[in-house]
Amino acid sequence: MLFREWKYEDVITIEKLEKDCFKTPWTYKMLADTFLSSNQVSILCEEGGEIIGYALIGYCDEVADLMNIAVTESFRKRGIASTMLAEIIAQSRSLGVKRIFLEVRESNAVAIKLYENHNFKRINVRKKYYPDGENAIIMVKILGE
Repeated sequence: MLFREWKYEDVITIEKLEKDCFKTPWTYKMLADTFLSSNQVSILCEEGGEIIGYALIGYCDEVADLMNIAVTESFRKRGIASTMLAEIIAQSRSLGVKRIFLEVRESNAVAIKLYENHNFKRINVRKKYYPDGENAIIMVKILGE
């Protein structure tokens, strides 16, 4: 397995993975616009030249938002998401980030457990955050803990 930064040409494949992983996937334009931002940290996982996972954080000064993290279904439960999350947290720390926030679907127990295993704490709920009306749990990780 190879972990590396995204390249712009990866965005089209990431968009396909996004559609496979999420009820409300990001569009190509959203991914491309975010990628082109200078305040982002990305990581991608490849197996045999195939993109099987990715993660993206946007940051400003000491605060970051975990925007997306996903692993293709056939490669889940192998620690890939955990490895990418740990690496993206380490990179954020090296940039001076002190807090990382995220929103996660209330029903996504697997993701919530992943975040809690990396010391993210639940801090609030956004009612009817997602287009289908599902609530989002807001979580934060204070770096240095």
